[in-house]
Amino acid sequence: MSERTQHLGHETSEAVHDAPHKVADQTRGNPLAAGLIAFGAGLLASSMIPSTRAEEELVGKAKDKVEPLATELTETAKQIAQDTKEPVATAAEELKDSSQQSMDRVKSEASSETEHLQHEAQGSINDYRNQS
Repeated sequence: MSERTQHLGHETSEAVHDAPHKVADQTRGNPLAAGLIAFGAGLLASSMIPSTRAEEELVGKAKDKVEPLATELTETAKQIAQDTKEPVATAAEELKDSSQQSMDRVKSEASSETEHLQHEAQGSINDYRNQS
């Protein structure tokens, strides 16, 4: 075995040995994280165990009951999407129109204010020239 392989094997062994302590340190004071880690570990362990015939039968029965519900849910979601398509498009168009009106009003007010300030500046310049 090469030195590199031995080194990697040693590091892996240390990491596996230290993992429970690191997890405990990181989850201390955070029970939600500890629960999620425990759930994940349980899920991983259960996925490695082959299912029994009884479990497979239960899954088959559950699948038969769930499939019609999933189909109905999908159809309902499609219908909701179709029903809301027009109102959403209308609202978007109204928002666009309102935004355009607001932008036009701001442009108009800015232009008007610019004109007003130019007239005031010109008046101030003329007053200054007249005083000189």
